[in-house]
Order: sequence, then C-alpha cells, then structure tokens
Amino acid sequence: MDTAGDIVLSTAPTWAHPDGDEAPWRDHWMQSIYYLPTPLPVKQGDNLSFKLSHDDFSLWFNVKTCSENCDNVKDLNQDNRPVCTCGAHIQLSRARIRKINDGQTTDKFVAALKKVVKHDSICAIISDGSHLPLIAARLGAEKIFNFTQTNFNRKQPLMDIAKTNNLHQIEVIQKRGLGDVLASDIGNKQINVLMSEPFFSSTLQPWHDLHFWYAKDSLKQLLAPDCSILPQSGTLKAMALEFDDLWKFHAPVVEKEGFNLAQFDVIVQRSSDLADERMDPHHLWEYPSRILSNPFNLMTFDFNGNIPEKSIKKHGSIQFTRKGICHGIAVWMEFDLDGDLTISSGLQGVNSTGTPSWDMNAKQGVYFIPENPETFGENGLKMLNYHIHFNPKYATFQWTFELK
Repeated sequence: MDTAGDIVLSTAPTWAHPDGDEAPWRDHWMQSIYYLPTPLPVKQGDNLSFKLSHDDFSLWFNVKTCSENCDNVKDLNQDNRPVCTCGAHIQLSRARIRKINDGQTTDKFVAALKKVVKHDSICAIISDGSHLPLIAARLGAEKIFNFTQTNFNRKQPLMDIAKTNNLHQIEVIQKRGLGDVLASDIGNKQINVLMSEPFFSSTLQPWHDLHFWYAKDSLKQLLAPDCSILPQSGTLKAMALEFDDLWKFHAPVVEKEGFNLAQFDVIVQRSSDLADERMDPHHLWEYPSRILSNPFNLMTFDFNGNIPEKSIKKHGSIQFTRKGICHGIAVWMEFDLDGDLTISSGLQGVNSTGTPSWDMNAKQGVYFIPENPETFGENGLKMLNYHIHFNPKYATFQWTFELK
C-alpha cells in the first residue's frame, strides 16, 4: 500500500522509538529478549561480535568481545543450540526464576523459618518449584517432605541441588492430590512445620494462591496439634488507580478515521459481559499508573483455621485521596508469614508523585470501571463502595466496585 516507503510503523519500545514517549501505545507489539547462557562483561569502547544461528524453531546468539578486527573471533563457530539440562528452565517461567533469585524475599523466608525449624522438625512444603525445602534442610530440619504432582521434572531439579549440597533430609512425595497422602508415605510421622510461599504454576489470579489453605485442609490428619503454619494468614488488598494506557483494553472505539464503530462496541461489550471475568490479571509494573486511594483490605483468611462452610460477604467504603479518573481497582494478596514478616504479591511502595511500584514476579488483578469516572465531584472527593462475595466451596469471588 505504501509503495514509496514513507510510512514506518516501529515496534521499538519508547526508549528506543524515534518518537520517544510520544510514540503510539501498541501493547500488542511486543519485543523479545535473548538471555545469554553466560553473562558477558563489557566496558565502554569494547568491540562486540554477534553471530545469529537458527533451526526450524529457534533463534540463538553467540556474542564475544574482540579487538578492532572482529572477523576472526574464535569460538563463534560453536553455534550449538543451548539446551536446558537441569530441568529447572523447562518447568519454571522466567518470572518464577527471578522470584527465586529475589534476595529480599528469600531473607524473609529464612528469618521466619529460623523461628520454627528445629533439629527435630518434620517439615512439609506445598509450593511449585520452591527453594523452601533447601532452606529448611540448611537450617537443620530432621526431615522435609515436598509435596508435588506426579511429574518427574518437578522432582529432578530439587533433588539434584539437594544431592550436590549434601542435603539428604529432603524427600519428594508425588501424588495426584494431597488427599491421597497417607501417614505411611511420611514414615508415620507428624508434620510440625507446614510452609508455602505460596506459589502454584496454575495460578492466574492473585487469590488462586489460596490453594495453600485448601491443600493444608487435605493434610490436616497428618499435622501435629501444635503444627506451625507459614504463612499464617493472607489478606486480599485493593487500591484505586488511574492508568496512562491500560484502561484502553476495555474502552469503546466509538469512531476512528471517520468510521462510526458504536454498534461494534455494543457487540463487543455484550460478548465481554457474557464470557469475561470482571477481574483481569496483569503485570502492573509494565503499565504506568497513579494511585487515587490508599490501599485497603478486602478480606483476610486465617490459615490456622478451617475453611468456612458458608459464604462470606464484605462491604465497605473508602474515600479517594486525590483527583483523577478512576480507570480500575488493583487487587493483590499479602501473606503474613509469622506476625512480623509479610510477603506482597502486589504493591511494593509509592513514590512522592503517587506512582506505585509493583511486584514484578506476579500478576495483579484489575477490576476495570468502564465509565472511567472522575474521583472529584460537587462535594469534593468521592467515595468508593465495594461489595465482595467469597464462596469457599469453589474458592470463587464476586466483585462490585462503584463510585458514590
């Protein structure tokens, strides 16, 4: 169509785009990153030589430093495709590997476990691809049972690391469901420390990690009366936000280039109302936003207690703290490890301009408000009303957020 080549659509991120921050927002155009198998130290002025190789399915690079002439760099012909041999890179996502490498979070787990793990502790871990068994073993626990699904790849990396570090207390119990675990599977011992990050590969929404609570309930016959539960509780939290661009996911098109698309908007909205959940999962660190309220608690779950038999309903109101357009409500989980230490899957902090920082290793839920209402009315800042319905039988939620 553009035979002269005058029109260029760039997929570059804003920091490399010719228009910079003025570049059109195109979230569906993504960039890719190739992680070198071994980091390459470089300094300003170094010459680099790149070699791209490919097969029918993959691309990979070989990068070396060189002198002024990079034509005869050794080893660039060693272009065998990198293959994972440990199993961890096959079963764990990049975000999960980054989370395991998060030193601040690991320090919290170590501090919490030091309080409860003794030389005679019988520990059980319920998490996918977790390093908690290694921490408990290093702290001197007598035995650590790691419960997982029937999947060899989930067992291999953990046991290889444990063997290399002479941590022989760890045993992987593979069952289709935790309800199938028998006392004989754990040597007729009683578990006195039950722990979880929690993290599960099936998690799509923040509250899906409540699976730990249900898993703990399946193991209750194997727990000692004084069993320590880590984390001891989880709180569902929320906060109102104004987004730069993320709100466009649910915004009507209305009119573009002289075409009236109002009827198309109606059809799309009807289909969304029928098929889509009200809460969308997003990595909020990728989407600039500003806070419009303080974070507030929606519901707290006591993991030391039993799962309730009846539904739980909560409602309340909070006042907005600043003027703006309320595009949506962010929702995340905060886990209380031991009464002193908490782990958040969402908000990490807010700077002086009201810009929040988010956990980069988990997705947060976003409840979009299609009307995009202003938070400031005739009588000043408005109120945000919320109604939450939790069905413990199916571990599902129903939400309503509205401005008054």
